[in-house]
Amino acid sequence: MAVSTGKEYRLAELRDPTSGRMLLADTSAAASVGAVRGLEDLRKAAEEIREKVTGIILNPGQCERQAGLLGGRGNAVSLVRVDWTNVFRGADFAVPMETPSHIKLASGEDVLEMGGCAAVAFFLLGFDDDFEAQNIVFMTDLLRECARIGVPVVADVRPVGPKITEANFKESAPLAVSFMQEGGADVIAIPYPGDDVFRLIMEFATVPILVRETSPQAIETAIKLGASGVVLPEEIFAITNFADEIDTIMKLVI
Repeated sequence: MAVSTGKEYRLAELRDPTSGRMLLADTSAAASVGAVRGLEDLRKAAEEIREKVTGIILNPGQCERQAGLLGGRGNAVSLVRVDWTNVFRGADFAVPMETPSHIKLASGEDVLEMGGCAAVAFFLLGFDDDFEAQNIVFMTDLLRECARIGVPVVADVRPVGPKITEANFKESAPLAVSFMQEGGADVIAIPYPGDDVFRLIMEFATVPILVRETSPQAIETAIKLGASGVVLPEEIFAITNFADEIDTIMKLVI
């Protein structure tokens, strides 16, 4: 009973109290690809958006450093990125990926100790069978661990492997939602797959679905179709006046 209550409390902290929706900003890309434009001074960026978004996704080190900045009345809460991967490194990256890797950086217990309201972990699609199986095991183990201690898990779906093509990209979203929903994810974030596919997902989804998106038009449509919120990717911070852009999106979401 206590565990269930704790998880529900933490999920409530991620939502806007009026609309019930979530608006999360993801600042965690630096752990995989290095410094991100607009996030060179993460504390400054967080200060600009902490009253606009409901939560900020941080790597463990940054979560500890910014602890005094987040939480409290009117401020965004922290979510902890608990894993690392090299799959976002292209051929032009300083140290290109040779073999895809996906490892754990922090546990559910670590999330609690850091004051985080949720764990965030990648669910990677489009790789070979062995890697996909390892990813399923990773997510299942994390979900079971976090369920025992009342920590919500946001499954961050990324269809980025070599098997993902322009033709099957949209089809990967319902598949991923099904996998993660059956595995026990509390919230699932997906790239926006288009109106028709998203409408299909909303017909069978039983957990909150967030869209990882920056386009106000796509965000507005997703919300109308039943999305529970938005994850703003790191690209949003590369916009010169990113705080103003986030303010515009905030009005659509919450």
